[in-house]
Amino acid sequence: MTIKQYKDFISGEVYRHGKSDCTNNGISARYDSLYVVAEHVTLADVEEFCKENPTFKVEQFVKVDYDFLDSHNYLRLDPINKGNKWNMFGGNYLASSDSRFKEFVNGSKYPVAIHDRYEGTDMGGN
Repeated sequence: MTIKQYKDFISGEVYRHGKSDCTNNGISARYDSLYVVAEHVTLADVEEFCKENPTFKVEQFVKVDYDFLDSHNYLRLDPINKGNKWNMFGGNYLASSDSRFKEFVNGSKYPVAIHDRYEGTDMGGN
């Protein structure tokens, strides 16, 4: 499947706290903007798109995920290519002034936490 910007993904700006980096060199420390994919978009779709459009990098794409904390869902963004690595919040957020952004982050009108900090290697499993 060929993906298209604004239909299958949208860009957002990274918001950082000062000059410190708590991501352990995560993607939000290396890029000023990232791309949130729609729920139906797979890693294979993004890889194919990036091969056809070399100005885009696979590592800049993130997907919505959830944690269940204190009786409610916690919305977060994970790198689409994280694989089985254990990731966590690195202190940075993604947001956009584009009104379509909230369609990609389940209606949230607030900046979304980017979980791009890794410590260790692989968690195993799927």
